Amino acid sequence: MALTQEDMATITQLIRAETEQLRAELDAVDEWANGLFLALKDVLTPLLKRHPEVAAELAPRWQKVVEEFHRTEGGRLEARKMLYSQLALVSVWPSVDSSAFAEEPIKRTRGPHPR
Repeated sequence: MALTQEDMATITQLIRAETEQLRAELDAVDEWANGLFLALKDVLTPLLKRHPEVAAELAPRWQKVVEEFHRTEGGRLEARKMLYSQLALVSVWPSVDSSAFAEEPIKRTRGPHPR
């Protein structure tokens, strides 16, 4: 049974509508996740600065997450990698030089992309 042009047009329209709905849902989830990330950063920055012993305990564990993320491109690790990076830039981690850390993304963007 061959599809008519009318059938193809109907299918195409249904696919477009579904795609638009999925894109809208994805955008909404992305916005929510970004808001959550910013809220965590806002809370963690002053807490870890006031409690450097907690930052000293977390830093090595989160640094391992960053290293694992770069090795595996692991999606579930990305939030911790991003928080570690943002908190490094505001000098939360006692053993991380924030000025040197700030240059890392620049170095990575100058070289060839690994993909």
